[in-house]
Amino acid sequence: MNNKLSKKRIIEFILIVIIIGTFTIVFLERENLRFEYPKTDKTSIRGIYINDMPMWVDVADSVKEIKTGLSGRTTLEIGQGMLFIFDKLDFYGMWMKDMNFPIDIIWINENLQIIDIKTQVLQKSYSEIFYPVQKALYVIEVNAGFSELNNIKIGDKVILQIF
Repeated sequence: MNNKLSKKRIIEFILIVIIIGTFTIVFLERENLRFEYPKTDKTSIRGIYINDMPMWVDVADSVKEIKTGLSGRTTLEIGQGMLFIFDKLDFYGMWMKDMNFPIDIIWINENLQIIDIKTQVLQKSYSEIFYPVQKALYVIEVNAGFSELNNIKIGDKVILQIF
């Protein structure tokens, strides 16, 4: 009887050690399990909120990045986009050169307020340049339908989140 009790205690002890070990590993490794957007040394802006809807963005703030934009990409994940950051307010035109999917284009002023939206811009409209109705400082490109799905409209505020 004592021998059976002893084996039972050993098995219970081993199970407890395994459980504690598993929780410890998960706790210590949870930082590695989280999705993290790749960071660059160019800027720390990686997330934005529109209507309390968080999304990850690639930042285009150099001439080359702005010119390239989303061109050549095959897809854009849900909840992701590209944020274009310009040096001054202006009527920045956007086009669909080498695009493989339709997008919504959202122009934002210096007060982080949406001033214009073009929805469902098709990739085959590459010869057309789309301009905002007012001067903008930022432009966000997202998957077509994102604006309607999330009730994004002119006048909404955008929050740039520092990560």
